[in-house]
Amino acid sequence: MNARIDQDMLSARVKAIIAGVLQMDVQDLVAEKSLKDQGLDSLCLLFLIDELEAEFEIRLIGEELEVEHFKSANSITSLLNDNYQVSGN
Repeated sequence: MNARIDQDMLSARVKAIIAGVLQMDVQDLVAEKSLKDQGLDSLCLLFLIDELEAEFEIRLIGEELEVEHFKSANSITSLLNDNYQVSGN
């Protein structure tokens, strides 16, 4: 399968998870915009991490949990793609 399609599918899954945690429509989520500006607080971040770990069957540890990785939907997608080779399938 085309790597770009995988990346797009992964991005869509990440956005859906974030939208669920933030209780907003996925269409309203802006991938490159700060999640803090879109309503993410520290409690939501904990729920988000839990949802990501469950959905992708991974365990985020150490430096992967640094705030910089959770600034936007795009940064989360990059974290998953770079460290776990998670695909959108």
